[in-house]
Amino acid sequence: MSKFQLTSTIWIVVILLVPVTALCDEGDRLQRALDWPKVDLQSYDAVFVEDVLVTDPMGPERKNQEMLKTVPARMANFISFSLDTDLFGEVHRRSAEPGENGLIVRVELPQYKPGSAAARTLLVGTGSAHLNIKATLLDAGSGAELDSFTEDRTFAWGGLYGGTRGISLMEENAAKEIAAWLALGKGEDPDAILEKMKSVAVQGPPEAEHGTIYILRPQGMVGAAVRFRVGIDDVTLGESKRKRYHVAYVTPGKHKVWAGNDKKQRGPEITVEAGGVYYFMAMGMKQMADKKGENKLKECKLAREVDLTRFE
Repeated sequence: MSKFQLTSTIWIVVILLVPVTALCDEGDRLQRALDWPKVDLQSYDAVFVEDVLVTDPMGPERKNQEMLKTVPARMANFISFSLDTDLFGEVHRRSAEPGENGLIVRVELPQYKPGSAAARTLLVGTGSAHLNIKATLLDAGSGAELDSFTEDRTFAWGGLYGGTRGISLMEENAAKEIAAWLALGKGEDPDAILEKMKSVAVQGPPEAEHGTIYILRPQGMVGAAVRFRVGIDDVTLGESKRKRYHVAYVTPGKHKVWAGNDKKQRGPEITVEAGGVYYFMAMGMKQMADKKGENKLKECKLAREVDLTRFE
C-alpha cells in the first residue's frame, strides 16, 4: 500500500469513527443548568460578570500560553453575551465597585488544558482538552456567597470535528449554561429558556453614540469547510459559519476587526464614526462597499449581536 493510500485510509477511518454532530445540544446544556444548585435571584436587577480566574497550577507549563492569557476576558464576554437582558436590567462586564448593589458572577478555572487540535485530528482520544469550572454567585453589597457549583469536562473527539473544535467550544457552552442557570434563578420557565438558547440573543443598538460593524460570511464554495473565529479589538465574537453574520455596536474611534483564532489574528484597523456602518467579509477580512455589504447581508442569518460599548 502506498503512503497516499495509507493516509487516505486513516482519514476515512477517523472520519467514520467520529460523528460530525455537535458535542451537546441546547437541551443538554439546559439540563446541566437544571442539575446545578437552585438559587433565588428574583431581587437582582444588575449583574456584574468578572474576568474569569485561571488558577490551574500547571498553567505556566501549558503549551498554548496565548489561550491561557486570553481566556479570562473571552469566557467572561461569552457569559455576558448569553445573559438575557429582559431578565436583568443592567449587565456589566466588570467587577462591582464599592457601594454598588447587584449580583456578581465569578468563574474560576482550576484546570485549563487546551490539548492539541493536531493530535485530535490524526487520532481519536489523543490531544484531549480539559476544563474544570467553579462558578460562584455573590451579593455585591455584602460580598456573601449565594451559591456555587464545580464541574469537570473533557473534549476528546477526533477527526475533522475534533481538529476544528476544542476548549473554546467548551468555554462557550459553559457560558451559555451559566446564563441559563441565572435565568432559572430569576424564575424563567425552562421551556422559555430552551427556546431562547436555540435562538440568537438580540441586544439591540445602544442609546449612546456608536458605529455598527457587520462581519459576514455569505454563500460560497471557497473555504466553505474552514472554521475560524472573528472579533473586534480584544473581544472574540464567536465562530464564523457559512451564511451567518455577526454585528457589533462600538464606540467611535479606532478599532481592529479581525479573523483567525485565539492565538493568531489578522485584520485591519479602522476609524469608526458615530452613525457609521461598516461591512466586512469574514474570509480575508476585506471591507465591502455599503451597497455590496447590504446585498450580502440579505444572504445571511444573524449569528450574534453584541453591544461592545458596554465593554469600554
